[in-house]
Amino acid sequence: MRLNPEFRRNLTLEINLHRLVALPIVLFLACSLAYILAHEGGGLNVAGWTAFWLFAACAIVGGTQLACASMLDEMREKTWDSQRLSALSPWTLAWGKLFGSTVLAWYGGAVCLLIFVVSRLVDFNGSPPEIPVIVLCLAVPGAAVLMHAVGMLACLLIPRSGQRNTSNVIALSLFALFAGWPLGTGLMNHNPVFWWGVSWNAPWFSVISCWLFAAWAVTGLYRRLFVELQVRTVPVVWIGWAAFLSIYLAGFAVGQFGSGMTAGAALASGGFVVTLCMTYVSAWVEKRDAITVRRLLLRYRNGEWRRTLEEMPCWLATAPLVLLFSLYLSMRSGGLSLPGMMAEHMTSAMALVAALMALRDIALLHYFSFSRNARNVEMTAIIYLLVLYWILPAICSAVGLEMVSHLLLPYQSGSLTFALVVSITQLGIVGWMAHRRWREHISAVGGA
Repeated sequence: MRLNPEFRRNLTLEINLHRLVALPIVLFLACSLAYILAHEGGGLNVAGWTAFWLFAACAIVGGTQLACASMLDEMREKTWDSQRLSALSPWTLAWGKLFGSTVLAWYGGAVCLLIFVVSRLVDFNGSPPEIPVIVLCLAVPGAAVLMHAVGMLACLLIPRSGQRNTSNVIALSLFALFAGWPLGTGLMNHNPVFWWGVSWNAPWFSVISCWLFAAWAVTGLYRRLFVELQVRTVPVVWIGWAAFLSIYLAGFAVGQFGSGMTAGAALASGGFVVTLCMTYVSAWVEKRDAITVRRLLLRYRNGEWRRTLEEMPCWLATAPLVLLFSLYLSMRSGGLSLPGMMAEHMTSAMALVAALMALRDIALLHYFSFSRNARNVEMTAIIYLLVLYWILPAICSAVGLEMVSHLLLPYQSGSLTFALVVSITQLGIVGWMAHRRWREHISAVGGA
């Protein structure tokens, strides 16, 4: 069987005789020290749990740092561009980098896991543990795969500005660590988890969820490598991720937010929040240059539907779903409150207003992106949004100009009709500004 060339290359870089011999010796000495320092009769138990936490540290923290460092080092050393031009497929690169660059962390983690399992078997006193050993042994690898994939994906999404240093590696490692923190807390929860009205064992629910999210993280890394290798794809996985996350989060909301929340209302609320966040975030991450938009419009005008979907940015794929969910919530007769909104009168009826305001922000971001000398676009947009959402409304409210404040933040008015008219007007104005600047840019580089 021919070994994955990318995996083999990473094995050559990461593994040598010194590491193969020294790493298990150091880990064994650490567990032995814990055994010696423990109180009489509990040494084996302490050594076992020391091995478990070393297992988590090696696989999760150390592996995430190695995964991020491998991608950043390739970009800094200018070897990533040559790999993008190679004949390796996206999947070959994905799992070759994901498990090849972290093989040393998995090796050390396997040694610690062996010590932990042996200590549990030898020190077994006949009473079942509060958390089954099998659950712990499955949870850590799932969390490790999740964080490795998230870290590598974040490395691929950072701007190519040359600011790839150790601080970036540490920041991305911490980001990946906190990405799996909510799932890890369920391991210590002894109360059942109610999901879609069904009672689940909390530790097992956490393990299953962790592996599901890990699978999606690996899939996201795989699809991102399609973009890096310039392989055309349609945003099916992106919409699938939105559907999965909506169903997953809606399962917790049934019967918890508001009185008598139905499954349909929970799914609509979860779908609205998920698609709104995904649309908003992806609009800031993806390319927004005028030529890309022009190419998309040309495919659409020529009736090349497959190519149109391939050129479509991810935010545009979920934006229609945001509008559909917001329309459904706005037409509901109930007064279901959406948690996390900025005003107490922000109910489901205002969901459409929130969607329109988000589209206005995306149009403003594109307006700055279509400038001929587009630099620091994101920072410029953030400054303007801070002014629109916070500074100007606060000043107007302080001096008694409540109507002007409501024109800036229409959902604070409490009137759905007024909020819709204002938000549609703002979207139309900013959209027209972005379209006009786009036309000017296209005319300057060669005609519309």
